[in-house]
Amino acid sequence: MTGAGCIEQVHHMRGRLILLCGLCAVLILFIVSCTGQEKAAPEETPESLEETVKQYIRDNTIKTALSAAVFNGTNSFSVNTGYTSTSGKKMNDDSTLHYLYSITKTVVGAVMLDQIQKGNLSLDTPVSSILDIPKGEYINTDATVRELLTHTSGIEDYVDNARLFYANPFRTKVWDPFLLLDFVEHPAVDRGSFMYSSTNFLLLGCMLERKTGIQLNILISDFLNTAGVTGMYLSPQDTIDYSRISHPHVYPGTTLSLTGDGITPIDITTVISDAVCLIGKSGWAAGGMVSTAAATARWGYNLYSDKGTVDSHIRECIYGSVSKFSDPSEPAYGYGVRKIFYKNTVFIGSYGRSIGSENLMFYNPDTDTCFVILTSSNTDRNKKPDIDDLLYKLYEVVLNGNEEK
Repeated sequence: MTGAGCIEQVHHMRGRLILLCGLCAVLILFIVSCTGQEKAAPEETPESLEETVKQYIRDNTIKTALSAAVFNGTNSFSVNTGYTSTSGKKMNDDSTLHYLYSITKTVVGAVMLDQIQKGNLSLDTPVSSILDIPKGEYINTDATVRELLTHTSGIEDYVDNARLFYANPFRTKVWDPFLLLDFVEHPAVDRGSFMYSSTNFLLLGCMLERKTGIQLNILISDFLNTAGVTGMYLSPQDTIDYSRISHPHVYPGTTLSLTGDGITPIDITTVISDAVCLIGKSGWAAGGMVSTAAATARWGYNLYSDKGTVDSHIRECIYGSVSKFSDPSEPAYGYGVRKIFYKNTVFIGSYGRSIGSENLMFYNPDTDTCFVILTSSNTDRNKKPDIDDLLYKLYEVVLNGNEEK
């Protein structure tokens, strides 16, 4: 019953009854609002989830932005802490966007599987049948969609070339993803063995556009809309307010050699003024998605959960691509997704790492819960902290909450 309906029914009654009904209506509206917004917490002791995140931040003295979200299909929990820009003292909040980096591959992989289901491509479609790339020693043009999705194409990673960070072509040239192929600096190796390479997804994005005649961001937007997922964007093709994106940060003596006290993270955008825009242009289909932690958690849940909104055939293909992996020491990578192991359970999802950032999105089937952690700093100072630690701590809170029911 809404507050308006309750008041209309009792407006002729005495004041005390009006007050009682009004209070009931307020209570109902409060409950509805708590279960319908991003901030509504799962039933699994939300105080424990928030305290787990804050304790992790205290233990590791994290000053930069960290956003965490937990979603179980009905209820959600999210918390945003720290500075998105240490130089500008801008705080991280619900509206802050984060680059997802390689979590982007979960989206592009799902869109590719969707196009395969529609008959536009197949897992055995070779690069050469779609893209006109000169044959050479650097690109295996006979690599298939399956090999690109699983990083078994033998093509080296263009991101490994340091020139991309100081001689980025998009500072002086119009954005064209094919220009990034020039940064593949090592000859391709034989196809078949796992070798992680963002070049694979760069090629997948180009193949999708060429085959369908539709921009990748439109393909992604249409796919996400069909699945009822909002709040995710692809840089540089989507119109994005880049001022909302959290800046990447580094600690001196770790990822980049910068001066400083060794403790306070340095905002990369104070060193490379256009870094935020260049990230999207350089990542695109391999790492250009931006979103909030809460929206990303909903995406992961809808993709991987049996109760999710993504087509079940796509989900079955994804799970099938990692079903053979059972050894934690294996590079368990399927169609744009990873499988990781913890105690007696598994997680499926992706990491998203780059200079000045470390992210993850993993779904746990046993608890039917998706966990997302997005950070704007290279938190591997002395190899600590490891955001996997926070993932497993949040999982333990959810698991214990479920067992107590």
